[in-house]
Amino acid sequence: MHRNQWKMNLIALAVLLVLPTAACGANPKAEGQEVTAVQQPEQSAEESKEPQQRQDPPQKEDVAVKQGKGSFTGLADPHTVEIIVDGEPQAFQFGENLKKAVDAIEPDQQVEFKYEERPIEGEVSLKQLVLIDIKKAGSSH
Repeated sequence: MHRNQWKMNLIALAVLLVLPTAACGANPKAEGQEVTAVQQPEQSAEESKEPQQRQDPPQKEDVAVKQGKGSFTGLADPHTVEIIVDGEPQAFQFGENLKKAVDAIEPDQQVEFKYEERPIEGEVSLKQLVLIDIKKAGSSH
């Protein structure tokens, strides 16, 4: 009898381990939902690409290049610098094309720069500041 008790415990343990695993894989409705969820963003991404491409040219017309002067604070992250302009710190995004110019500037140096104020979709009052050019103040470039 001791041997039968051992077998029953082993079978019960196996059933307890297999049952939750089988329940996860045996739900085709949940699987279908996952596939649908993955497909929907792809479809919406494709759909959203077309309107964005159509909207980009008008946004470019609205964006004017501005000039500024300030004190270079340093990097906030690998693609953002902080510059104090009129006593207020401002964050400016920059691309790979300006990396060498930004790396050549030391903290607290005076800089002259050109930038664009790009609208942020869904935020009427917020603008993204994007550097177009930056140099040490008084240098030819």
